[in-house]
Formats: sequence, structure tokens, C-alpha cells
Amino acid sequence: MLETIKNIDPSKISDVQGLRAALTVLINAVEQLLQEKEEMKKEIQRLRDENNKLKGGNVRPVTKNPAKRDISSKGRERGNGEEAHEDKNLASSPIEIDSRLTCLVSPKARR
Repeated sequence: MLETIKNIDPSKISDVQGLRAALTVLINAVEQLLQEKEEMKKEIQRLRDENNKLKGGNVRPVTKNPAKRDISSKGRERGNGEEAHEDKNLASSPIEIDSRLTCLVSPKARR
């Protein structure tokens, strides 16, 4: 691929066929580079996930069709008013304090 690109001399292209051949070589090179880039991107993510897993962390979750999910509040706003009203009812009343506990802390622990 690289050798064929190096052999393209713009000053020698005088007709449409030569231009078409040079353009075809360049387009094929771009397509191949984009494909390699995507493969490398997937490999880098796989290695990052493996690295995180070995460190004891979480691997990036695989999501299916992330564009179809609407996790914003706008999704609820577009629906009927009952869903938004139900969400407001989920909040419970304040917790009542029925006892108090005093904890003594030694001066050494405050440092």
C-alpha cells in the first residue's frame, strides 16, 4: 500500500484514467487505514478492560443499542402526567428521630 502511494507522481497524471487510478489507490489506502484504526480501537479497549479486571476494578459494561435508551428526565416528561406524579409520591416523609446517642472521642483520636 505504502509503495503504491509513493509511486504516485501528480506531475505525471495527465489524463482522467491516471487520475482515476491514483484516486482508487488513495481511497483503498484510506479504507484500509480506517479498518485498522477500528481494529486497534477495539484491541485497546479490550486491553483496558483486562487491565482494569486485573487491578480488581470493573470492566466497562457492554451495552446493547445505547442510542435507543432514554435515561434523561425528558423521557418521563414526554409521557403522561401520571408517571411524573408517581415519581413525586415516591419520596417518603422525613425520618423521625426517636433517640439520641452520644459518642465520646478521645483527644488523641482527633489528630
